[in-house]
Order: sequence, then C-alpha cells, then structure tokens
Amino acid sequence: MPKRHHSDDVESAESPKRRKKKTLDAPAATQLLLEHADQLIECLNSLKSTNKLDTANASRLASLSASIIPALRGIRHGLDEEEAGEVSKDDGGSTTRQPPDTATSASTVPSRLLPPFRGLTEWTVPEIPEQHPPLPPISDSVLEKAAFSHEGTRLRRSDLSYERLEFVGDAFIYHLASEFLAQTFPRYTPGQCTQMRERLLCNANLSEYALHYGFETRAILPREFHADGRRGSGGTVATAKERQKVLGDIFEAYIGALVRSGPDGEERATGWLKALWSMKIATEIRAEYHQRTAADDGVDRDKLAKDRLSELIGCPGVKIHYEDIPSNKRKLDKNNHLPLFFVGVFVDGWGKTNEQLGVGSGLSKKDAREMAAAKAMENKKLFKFYADKKKAYLEARNL
Repeated sequence: MPKRHHSDDVESAESPKRRKKKTLDAPAATQLLLEHADQLIECLNSLKSTNKLDTANASRLASLSASIIPALRGIRHGLDEEEAGEVSKDDGGSTTRQPPDTATSASTVPSRLLPPFRGLTEWTVPEIPEQHPPLPPISDSVLEKAAFSHEGTRLRRSDLSYERLEFVGDAFIYHLASEFLAQTFPRYTPGQCTQMRERLLCNANLSEYALHYGFETRAILPREFHADGRRGSGGTVATAKERQKVLGDIFEAYIGALVRSGPDGEERATGWLKALWSMKIATEIRAEYHQRTAADDGVDRDKLAKDRLSELIGCPGVKIHYEDIPSNKRKLDKNNHLPLFFVGVFVDGWGKTNEQLGVGSGLSKKDAREMAAAKAMENKKLFKFYADKKKAYLEARNL
C-alpha cells in the first residue's frame, strides 16, 4: 500500500466543496521540504539523465507535489513577511512599517546576491589601481624566510620550508577569490565564476605576480631551479614549467606567511589581493558596472544582446538567425585554454539574403551568440542600414 502524506489526511477531513489553504510557517515548511528532498532529487536526476518524463517519474512527481508545493508556499510566505517588516501602530493611530533586522534578514540582500562574508565585498571600478599595489611586508622574519625556502634546501628537518605555508595560502586565496567573484558577478553562473577564478589562481598568473615582485631573487632554491641553467646533484635541470610551478607555490606561501605574521596580516593580504586581482579582470568588472548603471537608468540589466538586437532592427519581413562558424583549427581561450565556439549572426530582409552582421566567440554557443549580437551592434554601417529601414517602415505604417 503506498505511503500516504500528511496532506492527504488533511484533504480527507475537510469538505470537498471548499477548503481553506493552510499556510505553513517557514520552519515547518523547510522541514517538510527536507523530508522529501531525497525523493525529489532522485526524480530530477532520472529526468536529467533520460531527458524525458516517463510514466513512473510523472506519478512520483505528482505524488510529491502534494507536500512540496505547500512547503514552497510556506517558504515564500515567510520571505514576504520578512520583506514587509513588522507593522505597528504609533500614538496617532497611523500605521508604521518597521524594517526587519538587517543583521539576519535576507531582504537586505539584493536579488541574486549572496550576503557578504566578513566584509568581503564586491570589486568596484574606482578600486582598480593603475599599477600594481605595493607588496605588504611579512613582519615575522622566520615566516618570511620559510616562505622563500624550498624543501630541498633545508639544513635540518625541523627547519620550515614554503610547502606548509603554500598549503595554507592556497586555501586562503581560493576562498578569497570565490567570495569576491560571487559578490561582484551575481549574473554569472557558477561555471563562469569557476573559469574566472581559474584565471586568477592558475600557476601562470601567480608566477607572473611572483616575478613582478622579485620573488625569484629572494627564493632559496636547489641548483636545478636557477634560471642560469645549472644542474642539480642528479644532473637534472628544471624545466620552465617546473620553475613556474615553484614561483606560483612561493606566491601562495607568501600569502600563508603574511596572514599569520600579525593581527592585521589577514586584512593586509585581503586588501592587497583584491587590488591585484582587479587589474587582471578589469574588463569584466567594468562590464558589470555598466550593466548595473543601465539598471539604475531603468534599462533591464538582464536583457541579452540578442534581445536588444532584435528590438532595434527586427520587424515583419526581417529574419535574424544565428549559425555556427566552422573552423579548420580548434581555437582555445587564451586565459584558461578551453575550446571556443564561434557563431555568426545573419539577417534576411530589405533585399538582402544571409548578410552577416557579426561574429562572436565564447566558451559556450550561448555566449558566442551573445557576443555575435554585441558585435553586430558595433558594426555601425550595417546596423544603421537595418535600423533606418525599420524606422522608415514603422513611420509608413503609422501614416
């Protein structure tokens, strides 16, 4: 006999003609949702793997909806109450609205934006420096020496090397980059944020920072890692990639030593890295700023370039379409070396057939189409032709 949900019992006890919907409070709604989470996830995973809804899954989802829908409604009701705040009466009898506690309320968090963790707020355009920020010094001389000392150069087993500090620094900067990206780019998918984080934390980038601040001259390394090509005790010479890896590790070790070198070490490391990284992704930070400025001006910040292009030149008799652009050689993104997709945007109308307006590239076909539409709007001559044609058509139709 199939298991009955609590909601089935409620329905049987009430009149079939008219039942008043009971709204669960947020804790009860959350608990009810958690009780059925495993079953729901199992159904959704099955649907994702087969890409179709079979009879068995449809029946299970229909059964689950009796509990899940009231739970979601209760959670939504709880959020609405938080956003509304507490309503009270003043001495004059008028209604006043008290805002919810800003320390705990989700209503203080902008849409699609996580609450900041320990003051790790977003990047802003004014914060992007014109040149590399100064290197914050490590106040503890023992940690400073350890940050530059290779494991193979220790005189005693008790001596510190950079390996343990690198382990700590690696975890610190991984979390730091994740927080900054989550705060700055709420429209990005987790996958896009991961790709950008890789740009910031990859060995190639960290070793560039190490070289800029002269870490290679301070590093205490075995002979084979020296740039002059000297051979080590085994007659080996480190490759360029191995030296790059060591410099990246030393950079992470420097961070690990810095955050432990004094009570303000973590704060100094955070401010330095925030400024340093902002130079690497300055283009993306400025693009996000322009999106937000457009929102403040009343423009839909989530409106895609494809939609804007369609609004500006699309009309009856004009067809805008996107096609993949084949390439004899697969090209890779210069930042993370992932394969790129190329898409062209074409238009049929006003006596022209399959005219190319722009070509875009991206790590997905969706991104490539967006870039193609943006490039089309930058193609001023062709764009003006189609925009003028649409304008004339609309004016003639309104006569």
